[in-house]
Order: sequence, then structure tokens, then C-alpha cells
Amino acid sequence: MGSIRQITPVMGDEMLTRILMVVMVAGAGSKSMNGLILTGFILGFLDSLLPLLLQGASASAVTAVIVLVLVLIWPTGLFGHELKEGE
Repeated sequence: MGSIRQITPVMGDEMLTRILMVVMVAGAGSKSMNGLILTGFILGFLDSLLPLLLQGASASAVTAVIVLVLVLIWPTGLFGHELKEGE
């Protein structure tokens, strides 16, 4: 990543934020990788499409708002499940 962007102490923060959003939307309790892959494709599509429609940092803000709304609607994530006692 240092060869593409400047080397700074916070150079991985943007990538880690995207990964956290993918895990939150897919569901942390998801047992299959299919949910993570599908959610990654969806958020990647949004991250590539929204800058064409919106300007500046508002594209990232819209993606974050979409993730927050999805997590408020489905707290377990799209592909997660409720943990039962003993799991």
C-alpha cells in the first residue's frame, strides 16, 4: 500500500473501516464466507458508483449511513444469526 499512497501512521485506517463495515453488514456470527463475499461486492459497487453521482466525501458518508441503517434494521447483519446459549 505504501507504493500506491503516501506512507503515514494512519495509512490503513480507510481499509480497516471498509472491512469493519463489511463484517457489520454481513453479520459477525455468519458461518459462511458467501455472506462476506456478497456484502463485499455490494459495498465495493457502492464505493465505486457513488463518487460518480456525488462529490467529495459525501460518497463515503452516504455509504456509512447506508451501513448504519442496515445495522439498525438487522442488528445481526444480513447473513448473521442469533447466538443461542452455549454457542
